[in-house]
Amino acid sequence: MGYDLPRIEETLHRARPGRRLQFLEEVGSTQDRAFLLAEHGAPDGSVVLAERQTAGRGRLGRAWDAPAGAGAWFSVILRPHAVPPPEPTLLVAATVLAVAEGMEEATGLVPGIRWPNDLVVGDRKVAGILLETRDLAPEAPLFILGVGINTDRGTEAFPKELRDISTTIAAETGRSPDRTSLLCAVLEALDRWRTTLAAAGPPVVEEAFRARVAYLGHRVSLLAGEERLVGVLESASPVTGVFLRLDGGGWRAIRPEHAREVRPLPGDPGEEE
Repeated sequence: MGYDLPRIEETLHRARPGRRLQFLEEVGSTQDRAFLLAEHGAPDGSVVLAERQTAGRGRLGRAWDAPAGAGAWFSVILRPHAVPPPEPTLLVAATVLAVAEGMEEATGLVPGIRWPNDLVVGDRKVAGILLETRDLAPEAPLFILGVGINTDRGTEAFPKELRDISTTIAAETGRSPDRTSLLCAVLEALDRWRTTLAAAGPPVVEEAFRARVAYLGHRVSLLAGEERLVGVLESASPVTGVFLRLDGGGWRAIRPEHAREVRPLPGDPGEEE
């Protein structure tokens, strides 16, 4: 089923009139198109939505598989009004919370957060976030927020290297989601969380983030810079970073800018079991 574009535009304008929606059947990257729109004055909260991306990208320079009809692929222009602007790690945290809440509201699926920007069901990734900037001038900061949500297709339809680590809403719930309802729910939740971040500051976002963190109490593999660490995940915060109890003894605190990704170790049941 295609998108109900008037309904999406209504959702955008209800929060703030003047926001733009650009829908494309196919594009290289919604991120690149959003940067182009921003350079031509598109206002805060404007959205680029594509049915298919041919050159989608994720964190750490990875490609993002985004075929037609299989997901919600979009980018949002963010022009924070606060001076100084929010820390990027907090914007990512607010966004991943918004995507999780929107997904839960629209589909009933309750994903966890895999540090720092993925949503997972069990050990499989269902959505990812990418935040990029090309201008952090205090007087006019600009961020482009990319979101990819896997909605439809069986796991066998993923590229071979992704089949064991990726999933979709349809695969987890047994039914295809209404992508319009999903997108609108995420955009509304994003407005709420941005307002919360601006009004209440980091503690509220940090608390909500911690409540959704996946793999707490489990042995994980963590990439810190170029170093791979293994231990029990004790905590994960967008403000203070990741805290590991290392295999072999000792503890390690890794700041957000150095903790690149957390992955569960196969077969680990977690301490609660």
